[in-house]
Amino acid sequence: MDVKLDTGVIVYPGATHPVWARGADGSVWRGVASLDDASGRVQISFNAVMRENATWPVSAYAESSDGAGIGNHVKTVSKDAARAALSGLLSGAVDFVKSQAQASTAYGGGGLVVQSQRPQNFWLAVGGGVAGAFVVPDIKAQNVQLAQLARGEAISIRVDSAAASQP
Repeated sequence: MDVKLDTGVIVYPGATHPVWARGADGSVWRGVASLDDASGRVQISFNAVMRENATWPVSAYAESSDGAGIGNHVKTVSKDAARAALSGLLSGAVDFVKSQAQASTAYGGGGLVVQSQRPQNFWLAVGGGVAGAFVVPDIKAQNVQLAQLARGEAISIRVDSAAASQP
């Protein structure tokens, strides 16, 4: 399944953080990004999918045409640049989750407009825990391998059919 990242990805060895992606069918996928420093590939494992106001557990991962994970997104940066990039992503992720939790829907008919502001349980469950979901290890080296994927970037997801639930 092809999806687009709702949040960017910025990882270096040992760092992990939550990721959200959206399918063309409106499904929202929640996962965790990390960097496999041996292969230099971004690994994203997805553990939940929300569709039509319901959330299901899944076992899925990002892949590209040459295998599991996403390659060709790594560069060498200073440890301070890596920390600053991850800090900026954390701020953006918190803002993204807040915006989703506060999303509203307007209904109209016959000149009357009613606005409903019911956050999805998926976003409420993520809520304040998003900052704690970031794992940011101390960097000892002066330079580090940093991988980045932009918000809106298209990726492919493979669902582990042996562990899949019916979404």
